[in-house]
Amino acid sequence: MVAEVQVTPDELSDLRAAITALQFRVAEQEGELTSLRGRFVAREMPASSSTIAAQPMYATVSDSAEVSDTAKSPKRTDRRVMLKKMGAVAAGVTLLSMMNAGAPGEQVQAATPPTPGGGGGKSGAVEYSDAKTPAKNAAPLSTGNPFVIGTSNNPTVPTDVTRLYDPSGTVLMDTTLYIENYTTGTFPLPTARIAIAGSTHGPDTIGRTKVGVYGASDDTGGYGVWGNGNALRGVFGLTSSVGGAGVYGTADGANAAGVNGNSTSGIGGWFTGGKANLRLIPNGSPGIPAVDHSTGDMLVDSNGMLFYCIAGGTPGTFRQISGPSIAGAFTLLSSPDRYVDTRIGFGGVTGQQPPNTTQTFQITGRPGQSGIVIPDGAVAIFGTLTAIAGPGALPGSFLTAWGSGAQPPTSNINYGPSQVLATSFVSALGTAGGHGTLNIFNRSDANYLVDVAGYYA
Repeated sequence: MVAEVQVTPDELSDLRAAITALQFRVAEQEGELTSLRGRFVAREMPASSSTIAAQPMYATVSDSAEVSDTAKSPKRTDRRVMLKKMGAVAAGVTLLSMMNAGAPGEQVQAATPPTPGGGGGKSGAVEYSDAKTPAKNAAPLSTGNPFVIGTSNNPTVPTDVTRLYDPSGTVLMDTTLYIENYTTGTFPLPTARIAIAGSTHGPDTIGRTKVGVYGASDDTGGYGVWGNGNALRGVFGLTSSVGGAGVYGTADGANAAGVNGNSTSGIGGWFTGGKANLRLIPNGSPGIPAVDHSTGDMLVDSNGMLFYCIAGGTPGTFRQISGPSIAGAFTLLSSPDRYVDTRIGFGGVTGQQPPNTTQTFQITGRPGQSGIVIPDGAVAIFGTLTAIAGPGALPGSFLTAWGSGAQPPTSNINYGPSQVLATSFVSALGTAGGHGTLNIFNRSDANYLVDVAGYYA
């Protein structure tokens, strides 16, 4: 009487996996035995005989009927090796058939051996139904053939799937599949849990571009590579090469995008960098290209001018945001502050200035009289220039304010003897010691004040 053995679902799942591996091994041995059998027939049997060739693969073979005193010959030795292997395979198949029968009430379909170049149908599939087996321990249902390296793996059924998976529910593999196309060395993988990794490195004799993973799509709304990250990153790119690109995209269509970032509830693109967060490469010509543009287009021309499209068209309506010849964003101070007052020496120069005198004042990087500091990144200021003329000032005297270089042949304010006059002004700043500076020239005796209301960065 055979005792009943209780098998847990986990044990049954592990047993099935072992059976599948053994079946594939048997298939490999079957091919080897076929080759040995052909050699045996050619050496031992007359050309007209097909007795052994016609035997079933797993038929019982009697060793005693064939052994004689010529056992030392190479032919007999070759036959003995073949007979031993055939006997081992027959025993293995019998054992697998018993093991693969399954527990009562369960349906088990054994996997067929892999077909070289195959795919299609249910070949290579492992299918079963076990309502008691936890989902995490259940093997994924795979209906396509295992991959055969060096041959074409083409399924005949459109829904066929061949899956590589890690059956462990606890200790998971670092990398499931790693494909390398290289000539020298080994490309290191990052510290991460990876499903598929691809790399190519080493010299290429004909100068081809080396690509680790390539994806392509010719559909209008298709994607060459699609990444989906439920928690953080759908697609992640990393490079340690000087001038390299972690993620690189190209497009040659009229409205195509090399890289497209889209988010329904978050951020479409997120950029950080130790040197710069984002770099726009200048176009090859100055101005706006005379082609179709859409609202939101941004570009830099060959002169370094930054433009933004506010209305689509050909070429559309653009606004120049910045460039070498214009200031950047304007920032108002929380309240106007004074940065120069020669009457009391605030700003570094004290007293009424004699005729035809030029003084240079630091404007950024230091507090005004109210404590407001204009940042050193400011390139121009907007404020008020006040002249306090002495009684000996000549009629038609003037003050001129400018940032750097030679004094311009212009005036900001004109004054006469004992007059106190003020005017608004905008002036670029010079630089000295990393700070923004302002030059002031007075034609005849005068004190003066510089008040700032805002700056351009």
